[in-house]
Amino acid sequence: MKTLLLTTTFMLLTFGSVLAQDTLTNVQAKPARSLRYANTFTLGSKLVQPIVFGGFNINGVYYAGNRLTLEYSHGGFLTYPEYTKSPEQTAQKATIKIPWTTGFGVGYRLTPTLDARMEFKAHRFNVDFEGTNASVNYTTFTVGPGLYYRQYLGRTTGFNVELSTRYWYDVASSLQNNEFAYTGSNGERQVHEAVKMGLSFNVGVGYTFGRNRTR
Repeated sequence: MKTLLLTTTFMLLTFGSVLAQDTLTNVQAKPARSLRYANTFTLGSKLVQPIVFGGFNINGVYYAGNRLTLEYSHGGFLTYPEYTKSPEQTAQKATIKIPWTTGFGVGYRLTPTLDARMEFKAHRFNVDFEGTNASVNYTTFTVGPGLYYRQYLGRTTGFNVELSTRYWYDVASSLQNNEFAYTGSNGERQVHEAVKMGLSFNVGVGYTFGRNRTR
């Protein structure tokens, strides 16, 4: 009886071990879900920069493998119109220009054409104050998330439109205490705070190289 019990126990353990190993092998062999447009490069340009700020933007996005997104963006020659300034900036009659803004992002593709990114940017500001001799040049640094959706303009073309929203937190600036003090046109002390980026929306156009090979 003891021999039968030991034999049965051994057989059950052996069967369980084989079953577990077979299950593990099947799980490991199951391929990951493949997303379209893997290993493609898209060259694009945002439209808010030239339309609203009178400058330019150019960016490159690489879908590295199945999920990873790598992005680099550069813009410049931007000037803040009056309606984009804060009440304080308007009261100080500040002329705000961005000679350059640059940075990169790393993201994760949620669908073939939708990805979330974390972006790291630097922005250079030149600010003058009307009626005074005061001016200041400084750089701010931002970090924040962004969400990007791409819509292709046909089944076989690489041309696309991109919608994006992002929130850039201002983490540092080259100004001491993030502010600049000067004497205003009325002779009183004025304080200019480093320009904050915050929430923004944008529309861009681009072209994906090698898109047809992924169909």
